Order: sequence, then structure tokens, then C-alpha cells
Amino acid sequence: MIRRDGEGSLKTRAVTEGAMSAVIIVLLSCFNFTFGFVGPLIPIPLAMVVYRHGLKAGMAVSFVSAAVTSLILASPIIGLDLMIIGILGIAIGLAVKEGFSFTYIFIVGVGASVIASVLRLFTFSLIAGYSLIEEFAVLWEGVSQQVLEFWQAADMPTEIMAQYTELITNMPTLFQMLLPVSVLIYGIFETVICLLGLGIVFRRFGVSLPRIPRFIHWKLPWYFVWGFIACKAMAIILAYFPSHIVQVIVLNLDLFFSGAFFIQGLAIMWFFMTQAEISKVVRVLITAVALVTGNVLVYYILTMLGVMDTWFDIRKLNNAGKGGY
Repeated sequence: MIRRDGEGSLKTRAVTEGAMSAVIIVLLSCFNFTFGFVGPLIPIPLAMVVYRHGLKAGMAVSFVSAAVTSLILASPIIGLDLMIIGILGIAIGLAVKEGFSFTYIFIVGVGASVIASVLRLFTFSLIAGYSLIEEFAVLWEGVSQQVLEFWQAADMPTEIMAQYTELITNMPTLFQMLLPVSVLIYGIFETVICLLGLGIVFRRFGVSLPRIPRFIHWKLPWYFVWGFIACKAMAIILAYFPSHIVQVIVLNLDLFFSGAFFIQGLAIMWFFMTQAEISKVVRVLITAVALVTGNVLVYYILTMLGVMDTWFDIRKLNNAGKGGY
């Protein structure tokens, strides 16, 4: 009898927390539909439900939230979009529940976010006839026309005007080419927001996420170097055998690997500034000046520093037991 009472209490708690989470998700969805900018917060309550009560409870909350939101906003597409967004929350909740390390939780989150973004693009394209690329092209055409008219009125030199006109005209094409890495960057951003919010919620329940490595100890896996090298080799081949598909692949891979090693280079810079006992304010100022100046040489040095650290362990993290995964 005691066991049944305990099971009933657990079920009641699951229903109560599930209902509260569904209400929060619906409110966030309506607010996001009206004002925007809160979409990355929607998976947080769903991840909490999955962690505390399992996959079935999370899926039930996702479905109920989507159904209620569809009724309130009179749009089944928004409800479907809400369920797709929920993929991130369910994936992170399961990863935390299974006791994954922070690195693998982050990878699972980014993967789930990328899958959700691709599904959203295809869903809107097939069901609603909405194309993000076409909408961006139309929006950019209007913005570029206003910018060009402003520059013409400002009597800008003809040569500079021609360069800016070419740059603005090529922006929609560049956006299409960079769409894969843009989806990945958004996935990283969305996962970071979700994990930060989930960490705050977890602390209220006395639970903590796996420990995040200090920024100065961040280090990429060794096989990232081979991805970086392969990308540079493809760029050389592209120079002799032009191909639009290969160009898109090289451009996206180069931005991804170069950006990843640049961040590791920043971590190395902070590591040695910390070792030199430079105050945090000065470290922030030095980093800000290095980034704001936009010097290509600084970017290149930090990127190559990250590559070298992966191979030669400049910070000696492996010896200290802080390297790798």
C-alpha cells in the first residue's frame, strides 16, 4: 500500500510539473510569435521534464503544448514548429539523464538543433510555401536599394561606389553558400542558451549539470586538425579545377574549422595571460582590442596557434590531465 501511494505521488508530481512546463512553453511560444527573440528558451522546460520524468512525459508535454498553442494562435503550422523546436529540449534532457559528459551533451544539443533547423526549413517550404532564402533575397534587395540611394546622395567616389555595389549585389548568393555553416552556428548558439537556462533551473532543484571546462583549458580533438588540412587541400584543388559545389563545401568547412581553431587560439592567449597573473580587466581589454581592430594577421596567428596546440600540446594540458575528452 505504501508503494502504491509512493507511485501515485510520483505520478501526481509528474502530471503537475508537466502541466506547469506546458503552460510555460505555451506562454513562451505566444511571446515569441508576437515579439520574437525568446525561441531558444522554449526547449528549457521540456528538457527539465525529460530529465525528471522521462521521454514519454517529455513527448506528451511537447504534444500538448503544440496543440494548445495551435488553438490559441489559430495556426497548426506554429504548433508543428513548436514540436520541432522541442527536439532540442528532448535530446538535451535525455543526454543529461543518461549522465553524459558536458562535451557529449553539447554535441548532442548542437546535432539536435541542426536537425530541427533543417526540418523547419523543409516544413515551411513544403507546407507553407515559405523559403528562407527567397525571403532573404527579397528583404536584402529592398535594404540594398535604400543603402545605394543613400550612398549616391552622399556623393561617394565612383570607384568605392562600384565596389560596394558589387558587394551588396553578391550578398544573397553568399548567404545561400553559407547557409550550412549558418545553421551550425545557430545550433551552437541555441544549445548554449538552452544549457545556460537549464543550469539555472537545475540549481533550484539542487541538481547540477556536468562541469564545464574552464575556457583556458578548452581543446579540440586531434582529428579536427585533419579536417583543417583537408579543407586547405580542397581549396588548392579548387583553384585549378573550379566547381560551384566544391566551392560551397570548402567555404563552409573553412569557416567552421578556422573559427573553431581561432576560439582555441583565444583560449591559449587567455591561458598564458592567466599564467602571467594579468588582471581580468586587462585581459578583456587586450582581447577586445585584438578583435575590434579586425587585423587579419591576428586572426591568422591565433588560428594557427590553435592548430599547433592540438598537435604539440603547447599548454601541456595532457600532462596535467586536462586535455582531450
